[in-house]
Amino acid sequence: MRQTAMFFAFAASLVLALFLFGEFAPVSAAAEAKSRTEALEAAAERLVQIVDEEELSQLFGLLEKMKDAGLSWNGEITVPRSGIIACKTPDQLYVLWGMYALDVTYANLFGKKIEEILTARMELEERIGYPRDLPIPRLKDNSDHDAKKKGAIAYLRMMIEESKKNPVLLNTFLGGFYGSTLELFYLFSKLGIAAGVTPEFVELVDVHLPQLRITFDMLDACSGDGELAQLLDVENRKAVVTSIMTIVKEKIGNITEEDLRNILAIVETVRNPLVTPCN
Repeated sequence: MRQTAMFFAFAASLVLALFLFGEFAPVSAAAEAKSRTEALEAAAERLVQIVDEEELSQLFGLLEKMKDAGLSWNGEITVPRSGIIACKTPDQLYVLWGMYALDVTYANLFGKKIEEILTARMELEERIGYPRDLPIPRLKDNSDHDAKKKGAIAYLRMMIEESKKNPVLLNTFLGGFYGSTLELFYLFSKLGIAAGVTPEFVELVDVHLPQLRITFDMLDACSGDGELAQLLDVENRKAVVTSIMTIVKEKIGNITEEDLRNILAIVETVRNPLVTPCN
């Protein structure tokens, strides 16, 4: 899968409009609005260069290998459905949005109900001001897995397009992709340790290396703007992704339970505060 000079970053979850055009003098409200629009469009176009439909389809298709690897559903290790949202910052909520999105995909894969996850995500979206008037692709309740995969891709593409007009969407998309990547490798590590590291499981982890690369590329794209990079905590996020990617790359074809425990420790340093119940 190609790399670009720039995912999401989930991800990067903040009021991007204020960051990207800070270098312009506020000549007038109209000029500011134009600068904001241009900045959002430029950011969205960079995301389009990184995440194309074919790449997304491949990544979603790869997750189906969880069944081939002998993994199963374990709702207890997914993100809690309640009690964790009210005390989180917007930046944390953007990342949690992506974690919930990955849990929805995981649940769908094993035919589990997702209503509680969607309810939690709606509560989260209310807190970050996620727009409700989006041209969201609609699926029938009885849609098969392939249709749901295509629907998910269409949804992400819609988010990128609409983010040209709404910084909340861009922030949610960037933070969310980072969060979904963290949740993916958290689930892999927890399930792999519990089920055992088989050749099929090793292949499952290996083929998801591109998701780490895309996530890194998205974060790296934000490094060029010092203020934006700081506000998005880009360097710390890149360090997390790089640490996981280093383990996977060095152990291609030979990942061990110890490696999974090391990945788990890296992810939990970020994930644990996000899933901690509010007082």
